[in-house]
Amino acid sequence: FYMLFSSAHPGISIGALYFFAANLVFYLFNNERSLSLIVRIRKTGYAHIIFIAALLLLSAGMLTGYADILPHFARGEKISLETSLADSTGLRSWISILLPFTITKNSAFFNTDLSMRDCYFSLVLFLFLLLAFISRKNSWQRFLLILGLLFVLLSSGGLIKTFAYKFMPMIGYVRLNGEFRIFALLAFIIVAAIELDKYFKQNRKFSGALKWIYYFIEIILFIAITWGI
Repeated sequence: FYMLFSSAHPGISIGALYFFAANLVFYLFNNERSLSLIVRIRKTGYAHIIFIAALLLLSAGMLTGYADILPHFARGEKISLETSLADSTGLRSWISILLPFTITKNSAFFNTDLSMRDCYFSLVLFLFLLLAFISRKNSWQRFLLILGLLFVLLSSGGLIKTFAYKFMPMIGYVRLNGEFRIFALLAFIIVAAIELDKYFKQNRKFSGALKWIYYFIEIILFIAITWGI
């Protein structure tokens, strides 16, 4: 968290604030439902207070530096709505989940900055992400899938980003819209990892839905590569 605070682009820090706040709220409401919400908050409160205190102590130098330069900081207002909708990760960029190098050419087709296009996070995890979609999911998987899809929509611009720009604090200050896809990828990776963990713990065989999803991915890859050639 210190590295995120000290080194990340502001857009990533703002996205992280929303991502981890959503996870914390879900944790408080989902964990130990037999206890009241107040008791759940008390049980985790001390850990979070210690965490925040340690982070502030570690970041004291950064905070002092920020306090020194903030009076000279020029960009203190939202960027224009038109600018905030640029450099998005459009839906066509998500082809890079299967073929990561497809997004390194044809800028006119993707209509966004090269650094905002790549969505690859390994074919194995993508396989288990698809399996998670059609399999029985636990509460964390359902939550993270919804959260991930919301970040996909946010990173792609359009109506969702326009709404966020007007009504969600700090979103209007983010210049590189495609940065939000990082949190969609993080959510999808965790969902896929949970599904992969189930696969090992249940000692499942390579059969059934998993086998057909694998064949589906192979066919799509073969068609895409053949079309490219």
